[in-house]
Amino acid sequence: MKPIKLELEGLQSYKERQIIDFKELCKNGLFGIFGETGSGKSTILDAIILALYGDIPKASEFEKGKKMLHFLNNSSKHLEVDYTFSLGSDIYRVVRKYALGKSKGVEELKTKEVVLKKNGELIADQVKKVDGIIAEEFGLSADEFMRTVVLPQGKFSEFVKLKNKDKRIMLENIFGLEKYGEKLKKKIKDERDYWVQKESEYNEKIDELGEISEDTVENLKMKKIFLESKIKE
Repeated sequence: MKPIKLELEGLQSYKERQIIDFKELCKNGLFGIFGETGSGKSTILDAIILALYGDIPKASEFEKGKKMLHFLNNSSKHLEVDYTFSLGSDIYRVVRKYALGKSKGVEELKTKEVVLKKNGELIADQVKKVDGIIAEEFGLSADEFMRTVVLPQGKFSEFVKLKNKDKRIMLENIFGLEKYGEKLKKKIKDERDYWVQKESEYNEKIDELGEISEDTVENLKMKKIFLESKIKE
């Protein structure tokens, strides 16, 4: 993924609409985000993650129905992120808009609009569809994205301490190695299950035949030859 432009409004410390032109910033190949504590450095990364996955890393710390409300600027009644980026040769633009509303008398931030465009063409305008396409195109879940592409504050140790299975699955997704991991494991299991089933079927047939040996088979062959000759006579 290569960022092109980010617009955000009403998110945490950004009340007024802000536009970040990454093309301009990336002219020299490298740029940094600097500022005092609380100036909104992490919020820029939060806005990108929110645009892509409809979630913010720290949101899990809050009650489910109210978690997004904690990221709305105190003086704002709506929140919006508009992110344009390239993936390979394609240009994507995802827009998510939220507004204050009430559910059972409790104030919360509700999704008002979500749009995903690919090369200027609308490809999804529903949360589940947008989330599904993003996950499929990136090949990374929100958790994997936040462990590899954007590491939130305090999450580096979590990345380092990933257990073997989680680390393996994540690396498979990042480097496209699924066919050597879970897919290969499933293929082997399916093949094994097939032959276990076949063995069970053959054993059942053998049980139906009762006691049998090579001598019994030979005797039956001789009997067959004898009976065939008698039939001819």
